[in-house]
Amino acid sequence: MGATLDAYTSREHTLFHMQCFPNDVSKCVNILGDMLQNPRFDKNMIEDERDTIKTELEESNKDTQETIMEAVHFNCFRDHMIGQPILGDIDNIQNVTQDMIRQYHATHYVGKNLVVVATGNVDHKQVVDMVNREFGRLNKNSPEGLEKINTEKPHYTPSCMFMRDDELYNAGVGVFYDAPSWFHEDYYACLLLERIIGTYNFERNGQSHLNDPFKQYSTFESYMGNMPDVTKGLSIYSPYRDCGLFGTYMYGNEVFSRYMAYAGIYIPAHYGLNVIIS
Repeated sequence: MGATLDAYTSREHTLFHMQCFPNDVSKCVNILGDMLQNPRFDKNMIEDERDTIKTELEESNKDTQETIMEAVHFNCFRDHMIGQPILGDIDNIQNVTQDMIRQYHATHYVGKNLVVVATGNVDHKQVVDMVNREFGRLNKNSPEGLEKINTEKPHYTPSCMFMRDDELYNAGVGVFYDAPSWFHEDYYACLLLERIIGTYNFERNGQSHLNDPFKQYSTFESYMGNMPDVTKGLSIYSPYRDCGLFGTYMYGNEVFSRYMAYAGIYIPAHYGLNVIIS
C-alpha cells in the first residue's frame, strides 16, 4: 500500500495514525478498526513490550527536559492520575498483567471515547460510512461494573520541588502556572502567548547571532542572552480536558539556577502587564 502506521500515548489520550494514498483510505480505516476492536494481547508480545517501555523510561530519565516536565506534572497534580508519568513507574512494569490490559481496553476503548479524524483528499460522507462499517461494533459505554477511575477534576497544587543528580553537568528549571483547559475561552490566547514568548537556543540565538542580546526578537531571548551559560529555554502550554499548565523550561549552568527561576516568574508576568491594544 505504501502507507505508514504510527501510535503514541499522552496523559489523556492515545493516537493511532495512518497516512496513505486516497484510494487506500478504506483499507486504513479497516486496519484501524480491526486493531482497536480485536487486539490479541498475546502474552509473548506483552513481555516484549515490557522491555520496550523499560528502555523508553530509562532513556527519558536521561533527558533533563522530560524529567522536569514529569516532575512538574507530579508537583502540580500529585493527588491525581494526571500527575503520574506517561510511561508509568519503572518499578511497576513487571506487575502489569494480561488481564489488567484487557480490562483497561474494555473500559476505555468504547464509542463515547473515540474520535476519528480524516484529512486530505477524502470525501466526508464516504469516510463516515467507512467508520460506521468498521467501528460500528464498538460498545458505546464501558461495560457495567468497569467504570473509569480518576474521573474527578485535578486540583492544582502550588509548591516547589528540588531534584538532585550529581551526574548532571547542568541544571534544568521549570516554572509553571495553573492554566486553561482545551475548552476554556482563553485556550487560543494561551497558544498565542506560548508562541509570542517563543524559544531560545544558544547555538541559534547566541553564538551565531551578531546582535546584542537586547536587540533580539523577544523579551525572552534578550533575557536569556544575558546568561551566557544558559543554553536552552522554551515556553510550554500543556492543556488537558479540565486543567492545564503554562510556563517555561530552561537549561544551563547551575550557577544561573536562581536567575532561570526568576525568568520563569518574570517573563509571563511581563507580557501580562504590557499588553498593548492597537
